[in-house]
Amino acid sequence: LSSEKNKDHVNKITDKLKNKNIKRDINEIGDSFTLEVDGMGLIVGSGYPHNIKNVKESLQLGLSLDYTTGYPVIPASSIKGVIVHVLEDDNKKEYKKYILDELGIDEEDLKEDLKKCIFLDADIISGGFDDEYITPHSEPTKNPIPLKFLKIKPSSKFMFQFIF
Repeated sequence: LSSEKNKDHVNKITDKLKNKNIKRDINEIGDSFTLEVDGMGLIVGSGYPHNIKNVKESLQLGLSLDYTTGYPVIPASSIKGVIVHVLEDDNKKEYKKYILDELGIDEEDLKEDLKKCIFLDADIISGGFDDEYITPHSEPTKNPIPLKFLKIKPSSKFMFQFIF
């Protein structure tokens, strides 16, 4: 395919994704809670490349997607890493209390319970996608290079699940 056809193909796919409103039911496994994306949106999996060579308008940063459904997910390893970091940081007491309450863990049993806890990928249950751009510069005030990627829209909801 020519560069122009690739560009058109990528734009059609991203437009379809942006116009798709995700609404799905997920069977709960173990303990779970739902959180809503706040602020400007969410970027997960930006280290995964999705770009197409020689196409300036292709997606330059990746998005973490479920292999079978194609829906965005927050990987279990990322969730566990953030939770363990917050629980070990004494400066994040309000978040620590929230996490302990949501997981139903006593602070005395924290280390033992975390060893037994199986973290599952967080699945999107409602929401969608939107365009985002990052503009690196070769010089601070000259020649910005806009790189297009997809983000998860604000107010999208994810279900977080854990098995103890």
